[in-house]
Amino acid sequence: MTATKPLAIPEDNEDTVILNVGGIRHEVRRQVLASVPGSKLASPEALERHFRPQRGDYFFDRHPGHFQTILNYYRTGELHFPKEACASEFALDLTFWGIEERDMEECCWIRYNADTSRRTALLRFNEKSKDLLEAEKLAQEDITAWKRFTVKVWVTLEGVEYTLLAKVTVF
Repeated sequence: MTATKPLAIPEDNEDTVILNVGGIRHEVRRQVLASVPGSKLASPEALERHFRPQRGDYFFDRHPGHFQTILNYYRTGELHFPKEACASEFALDLTFWGIEERDMEECCWIRYNADTSRRTALLRFNEKSKDLLEAEKLAQEDITAWKRFTVKVWVTLEGVEYTLLAKVTVF
């Protein structure tokens, strides 16, 4: 039995591969994939794990819109943040493909960083809200007057963004 050549390398043009990302097929030169050292597509070993001999392509179940941006990065050397993308979702794709956020172009970094910062602030806000709700719930329970008082003081001092009294007391 003779070894067969992977179908992802077309016979007429051996320097290309076919990538299927989220159902969208891309024929790409191997040279382009090697242009981002250390990334998933630059690694033949990583690519082989995704090879489908029956289809003759390398399949990745990832967001095809994000991949178009990532493929353009391989081709041009410039990483941009798509206007319609969610920063945290795009960051997951960057991690999957082995691409560093810091490679992003300045024109997109500000928007990407702002989106990421807003998400981080929102997560902190949600965590603090949970803590405050828990403290308020404790204050409502049948506990001693002193304990109820200390919880209310804590909520007032910790929840600066939530109560007028806290803002007045702190500022």
